[in-house]
Amino acid sequence: MQATICVYREKLRHNLRFLSKIADDCGVIAVVKANAYGLGSVGVSRAIENEGKLSAFAVATIDEALELRNAGIRKPIIVLLPILPDRLNEAIENRITPTVHSVENLMEISEFSSNAGKIAEVHLKIDTGMNRWGIRTDELDRFIGLYKKINNVTIVGVYSHIFDKNGASFQIDRFDKAVEKLRENGINPQMVHILSSSSTMEKFRSKYGTDIRVGLALYGVDPFDLPSELEPAFEISSQILLIKNVKQGETVGYNGRWSAPSDTTVAIVPVGYEDGIMRSLSNKASVIINRHLAFIVGVVSMDAIAVNINGIDAKPYDRVTIIGKDGDKSVSVWELAKLAGTIPYEIMTGMGNRLERIYI
Repeated sequence: MQATICVYREKLRHNLRFLSKIADDCGVIAVVKANAYGLGSVGVSRAIENEGKLSAFAVATIDEALELRNAGIRKPIIVLLPILPDRLNEAIENRITPTVHSVENLMEISEFSSNAGKIAEVHLKIDTGMNRWGIRTDELDRFIGLYKKINNVTIVGVYSHIFDKNGASFQIDRFDKAVEKLRENGINPQMVHILSSSSTMEKFRSKYGTDIRVGLALYGVDPFDLPSELEPAFEISSQILLIKNVKQGETVGYNGRWSAPSDTTVAIVPVGYEDGIMRSLSNKASVIINRHLAFIVGVVSMDAIAVNINGIDAKPYDRVTIIGKDGDKSVSVWELAKLAGTIPYEIMTGMGNRLERIYI
């Protein structure tokens, strides 16, 4: 492989335990959607499945859930997005938990259960203000009325999603009131979860919360780029494949967007924007070679970057650290995100399938 993501299993487990601890020993729902934010959903799930505080996994789609089941993952799996009616059978047959987002969604699942002679266990999503997925709180009375008339769908979990830390307290209060309304109507979900990585780290609390639902922090990335007890759970590395001597005034890469100010030695590294090195990092970011920072020069290509190695003792096949540490030098996900004008999630989920994922 041209580049590798090394995922540290014990660091994943440490982060899971730490997050549970600061959330008053809540259960943990591990968010492994989008291929576990690029780290490999199967490998990550296998690494933490036997942790005592792990309650369930959360994914975005039925296909992500089936990938885990087919790999032997046995813990509960919650699908966060609506599941199309023609795929509900796959979910129920494989003990995959759908989320109900609307009255119509509820009736679709009820109709499937009636035809199949089954009882479907679901989570209910409450929209506490984001106006994206879930039942609006002003629609909850109607939803409850219809739910009480059917007997083939059981709400085993209820959750919401905090979208703005400045409004977190308001959202949590709105969510807690929705949970109270469910309870008043005899609906008592075993799992109640609204806290995410950021709200967990900021130590918000839901009155009825049984679990936290975390992704970014599980992987050791602090949501606010602050020092914490989280341990970075992965590194990305490649190697030098070619070294070129570029004369003063010559350019490197597409469109000649970098010109050598003096004679420059350049290393070519076989990773590019297909591998998550965003084009917006061109002429901005650095990698680490033999404990020295090496600046990316020229435009990031699909399959390659060029880096300035003047003053660095380097040769072909030397290791190149893209995210991680080498000696006293480091490059973090947050550093790349800030340089690219984006968020860590986009950097991580952009890590392509060519990268080999290993788990140690």
